[in-house]
Amino acid sequence: MRRLLLAALLLLPGCPEGADRPATDDDDDGPVAPAPFPDVCINEFMPSNGRGVVDEAGGYDDWIELHNPGEEPVSLDGLRLTDDLESPDSALLDGLEIAAGGFLLLWADGDVDAGAHHLDFALAQAGGSVALLDEHDRGSIVHYGAVASDVAVARAEDCCVEEGCIGPVDEGSPGRSNLLGAEDDVVRRGSSWTWTVVEPSGDWTALEFDDGGWQGGRGPLGYGDGHVVSFTETPPLATTWFRADFRLLQNDVFTSLRFELLRDAGAVVYLNGVEVVRSNLPDGPLDAGTWSTRDVDGREEAVYFPHEVDAALLVPGTNQLAVELHESGPGSNDRSFDLAVIGRR
Repeated sequence: MRRLLLAALLLLPGCPEGADRPATDDDDDGPVAPAPFPDVCINEFMPSNGRGVVDEAGGYDDWIELHNPGEEPVSLDGLRLTDDLESPDSALLDGLEIAAGGFLLLWADGDVDAGAHHLDFALAQAGGSVALLDEHDRGSIVHYGAVASDVAVARAEDCCVEEGCIGPVDEGSPGRSNLLGAEDDVVRRGSSWTWTVVEPSGDWTALEFDDGGWQGGRGPLGYGDGHVVSFTETPPLATTWFRADFRLLQNDVFTSLRFELLRDAGAVVYLNGVEVVRSNLPDGPLDAGTWSTRDVDGREEAVYFPHEVDAALLVPGTNQLAVELHESGPGSNDRSFDLAVIGRR
């Protein structure tokens, strides 16, 4: 359901978005025209993120998505983001780059010590402005009104600039295209999986592996917290093994995949026998007794962490998913797993 929101795109005075400002007398040699503004836009943002995408620490931060619609990578050196037009010298983006056709997700949480993708301000849910500017104060400003929780202010088409192209969208599409119908659920959250707590022999990640003797259930799976996988005593091993397959038609062509992984505590995911995700686990070989890198508790136990995966690993027909879920230590009293696969066309 879409919610009513007043949102407008206002261009800087006398300067179309992405165009040069008039030359100024910067030195004794006469007017000097600044370099062209990079072909990058504020594609969408969310001022109150309560249940959507999470940062690398599991936090539900405000976010801003930048998009490069061009055919070449774009360096963000010299650009800055701000929510304060009276004092716009905020959030320098030096050292960041957006690939050709790519999307860059930045966290507006006021915590720059958390990493290069974290900004030194948070967005106001009651309304305000977001500006992407260069050193000559060229760029664009998006003014927005009060926004409900988990509603994004987004362009109807990526980097569109025509009047009326910006408006509210429930949840938004952080890190991917805003175009409707651009993504499909290949494997939904809560899908059926087979599982075992007995270490499998042979190549258990392969499609032809026989898991007929394994148990089955729908995610989220695990033990404790009312999950399907249960034990009458402490699990014999640190690891639980899961398998599921899905079918693709010949015309199901995806340019990229996003895996959304719920794991308590650590997991490694294989697609058609190839490791594609490793989360909260040590590097190197794993075995049935490997514990996760750290414990997981609180809100992180319910977070679906996003991971980009190479769509070239998909094959027409049946594809195989295999997951090892590793516990955090012998004293743990719960275990959780679920996985969604989203394909971008």
